[in-house]
Amino acid sequence: MTITYGGDPIDRFQRRSKSERRKGTGKKCQCGEDRPLALLPGSTPTLCASCDRLSKGRSPVDDHHPAGKTNHPTTVPIWANDHRAVLSDAQYDWPNETWKNPSGTPTLAVAAWFRGYLETSEYLAGDFLLRGVRFLERLEPFLRKRLGANWWRGTELEEFAPKRKQEREVPHAK
Repeated sequence: MTITYGGDPIDRFQRRSKSERRKGTGKKCQCGEDRPLALLPGSTPTLCASCDRLSKGRSPVDDHHPAGKTNHPTTVPIWANDHRAVLSDAQYDWPNETWKNPSGTPTLAVAAWFRGYLETSEYLAGDFLLRGVRFLERLEPFLRKRLGANWWRGTELEEFAPKRKQEREVPHAK
C-alpha cells in the first residue's frame, strides 16, 4: 500500500530505490514481507521489522505519531512493517518546516494534524476497509456454492439485501 496524498513522486521513488539497493532485490522475510522499507538492512536471514521484534520478545507494533512528535503527542498503534513502509515513508514527503516545526507555530502544527489525519485515514481505509471488501467478494461465491444462489433469504441477513424496484417498461418510440 502506498499513501497517495501529496508528496513528490520522484523523492518517493528515490527513497524506495535506495532502500532496495541497500537490502537487495527479491529478498523476503520468512513471513512473506518483501517491502524494502520494512526489511532490516544487513539481516541474515532477511528479516522484517515485525519478525525481528517478535524474535526478541518485543511488540511488533509501533506508536505512530500522525502529526509528528513535535506537532502533537497523539499516537496510533500501527504494525511496525506498515509504520516503516507506509506511514513514516509518507511523512518524508512533508515539507521539512511542517515536519520539524522548529518555532512551534500553530499554523504548521495544524497543517501536520491535517496531513497526519489524511494519511492515517487512507492507510486504515486500505488496511481495514479494502481488505474487508476483498474478503466479502471472496466469501460470496463460497456461500453461493455451499448454500445456494439465494443463501441469505430467510435469514437475519436478509435485511441487508438491496431493495429492488420493479423495472419500468420503456415505451417504444414511434
